[in-house]
Amino acid sequence: MSDQIKGEIAASGAQTARRGIGFWALWSGAGVAGLLAASGGAVWFFLGQVDLGGFVARRASAQVGRVVQVGSLHVTPGRWLKVDLANARLANISGGTGPDMVRVGHLSAEVQLSSLLHGPVLVRHVALSDVYVMVERTPQRLPNWRFGGQAEAGGKTASLPSPVPSPDHASAALDDRSAYPTVLDAVIQKAEVIYRTAHGSEFRTTVKTLTLQTDGADKPVHLALEGGVQHQPRDPDRDHAAFFRAAADQNTLRDGS
Repeated sequence: MSDQIKGEIAASGAQTARRGIGFWALWSGAGVAGLLAASGGAVWFFLGQVDLGGFVARRASAQVGRVVQVGSLHVTPGRWLKVDLANARLANISGGTGPDMVRVGHLSAEVQLSSLLHGPVLVRHVALSDVYVMVERTPQRLPNWRFGGQAEAGGKTASLPSPVPSPDHASAALDDRSAYPTVLDAVIQKAEVIYRTAHGSEFRTTVKTLTLQTDGADKPVHLALEGGVQHQPRDPDRDHAAFFRAAADQNTLRDGS
């Protein structure tokens, strides 16, 4: 056999070997990609079966510096993430009227997945029931709506008054909600919100049913409320005066002030 024929046979063998390596490399890569896709799909599918309540409660407790409890929390993946929460509570400040600042019996909602990536957040089909909220100042004038390090400062920290916008700017700001999360529709049932002054006067709002509906951030919002407001003074003269002094204080109900 001539050297030329031997060279051609060797070249053909090398080419075949390279094709074989390329073939197996291609299929191996495809297999790995398929395995990763299947694993990701499995995680995506089983996410809705996992109860995230304990995990979220621990993280929230560490964040706000108070006990947070969540009975159950499930998130079902999809183009609209379905969130279902039950039996959640946020502990009240030490020295507060009761043990809880917030209690929620049940909350369900759907959040548009793409809005979580680029914002603003879009939410629909919100259903909230059995809600209790206590907003108060302790007898030492410590507000229970402060959390973490702010809670230690209490009523001692003074803040500069916010600038008052002109009527035209205020109207434009109310009309333009495009930068804020938008709730398309919501129903709140059996809710109670209480504001308690440092002197012990309570102003209670009860909601039997509250419905909200809008077609978008640039569309009108339609509200319907069935409920009422009740004032329960212990000393009418003193408590009314205390309430109006608190209402005039710009720091009374401002979050984090």
